[in-house]
Amino acid sequence: MLELISELRWQDVVLPVLLVVAWLLLWWRGSRRIRLWYAGLTPLGAVAGFILGAVLAWNNSACAGAACDSRGMLAAGNDGTMLDLGVSIMIKSVLAFAVAVALGLLTLVVELELELVLLGARARGRATLRRSE
Repeated sequence: MLELISELRWQDVVLPVLLVVAWLLLWWRGSRRIRLWYAGLTPLGAVAGFILGAVLAWNNSACAGAACDSRGMLAAGNDGTMLDLGVSIMIKSVLAFAVAVALGLLTLVVELELELVLLGARARGRATLRRSE
């Protein structure tokens, strides 16, 4: 496991770092609604990125033999660059998915806790108001 982490390049962790920065900015300046949308849609975006990377990698691997036409060879770059790009997108998407799920769960827990605290404060306020009457 440590070997996989130590072999990551700095380009592979840029997207997860940007997700964390955006999440922090949403907590600083965003509304509750946008934070919940972010928590729900970010993992879906990471899954979409993984699918895109898989399609790029699969299209190039399907065109690796001599049976490819000239369009396939030009699209693949004839040196495996599209395969590398697809795999790179897949790696970045997996890392982004892990970060997005963690941030989403943290957002949901904190928002639920805030809601429970606010409901408790409202209930105490109503009880105090009734006693004073």
